[in-house]
Amino acid sequence: MQVRGVELFELRVGTGPAAVVLHGGPGAHHDYLRPGFDRLAARRTLVYYDQRGGGRSPVPREVPVGWTEQVADLEALRAAWGLEQLPLVGYSWGGILARYFAGYHPGDVVGLVVDLRRHVSAGVARRPCGIRGVSRFDGAGPGAS
Repeated sequence: MQVRGVELFELRVGTGPAAVVLHGGPGAHHDYLRPGFDRLAARRTLVYYDQRGGGRSPVPREVPVGWTEQVADLEALRAAWGLEQLPLVGYSWGGILARYFAGYHPGDVVGLVVDLRRHVSAGVARRPCGIRGVSRFDGAGPGAS
C-alpha cells in the first residue's frame, strides 16, 4: 500500500474486526511474529505491515525512517483503511510505536496491547503512556514484583 510516498507491505490474516500488529525493530519485518500471533486470527483480522525501511518495505537511504515518520505512516494507513480507530498490538519496538501513536492520536486508538519486556531496563516502559485509564506498561504482568 502506498502512503506518504512510501510503499508499505501489508498482509491480512483471519476474519472479523481488524487488529493492527506492529513488529519490533526498527528495520525488522513482521514474519517472525507469525505463526504465533496468527492464533489470534480466529476472531480477528490481523493486519501486519512492514514499517518503512524494514522487511518488504525498503526505502532509499535518504528517506527518513524515525519514529515521527512511523507514527505519521500509521495514521495514514488508518485513514487509507477507512478505520475510525485502531486496535493496536505491539511487540518490542512495535509496542513503543503503538504508545507513541496513542500519545499523538489518542482518539484514533480503541485498544492497545504491548509487550515491552525488552525495554523495561531502559526505563521506556515505565513512563506514563498518555492513554486514559492506563498509567504504565512494564511488561511484567499483574501481580509481578
